[in-house]
Amino acid sequence: MELIRLNNINVLYQNTCALKDINMVIYKGDYINITGPNGGGKTTLLKIIIGMVKPFSGHIYFSEQLKIGYVPQHTVFDRSFPIKAVDVVMMGMLNKPKKIFHEFTKEEIKEAEKTMDQLGILSIKNAQISSLSGGQLQKVLFCRAVLTNPNILVLDEPASNLDFESRGLMNAYLDDISKKVTIVKVSHEEKVSTLVNKIVYVSQSLKVENRG
Repeated sequence: MELIRLNNINVLYQNTCALKDINMVIYKGDYINITGPNGGGKTTLLKIIIGMVKPFSGHIYFSEQLKIGYVPQHTVFDRSFPIKAVDVVMMGMLNKPKKIFHEFTKEEIKEAEKTMDQLGILSIKNAQISSLSGGQLQKVLFCRAVLTNPNILVLDEPASNLDFESRGLMNAYLDDISKKVTIVKVSHEEKVSTLVNKIVYVSQSLKVENRG
């Protein structure tokens, strides 16, 4: 089942070509790793996929059932806002139908805490976001995206601010959920998960390596 199709996409930034003649199909069940040189257009490709950037020419087709969870590499986030890490995570559940002044159920709280535990951040659930390190905040925002219950998860270098151990936890978690969620991520890691079925090399144009 096709989730997203890009046909002959071209993107210009101030008359400079960022992406040229991009053709790509994302199918349900894909686990895609995007790589390429700095400035080659990887983040622009992600923004095209999620609809944040309008191409200069070409067409994009989205499945009617598409529901995207997105975690950017750099997030504009008011770190001074008085909110706990677990509350940020649980914001991911607010896309579901809620009543005014909704209180989360015990099951929803348990689900959020389970996700945080799998990413190794349950111990900071009650910490104010202003006190979190860059890596901790990255994992909090990742958990929030997961809890939106997307059918495609789009990630721009999700492990960029993480230490070696945290990267291992992140990659193990992605491998686990890839069984039920389509994943598209930008990553410069040399070791690619054996579950990745497509490697996409982006340097203005695009080359796809199918791995089975």
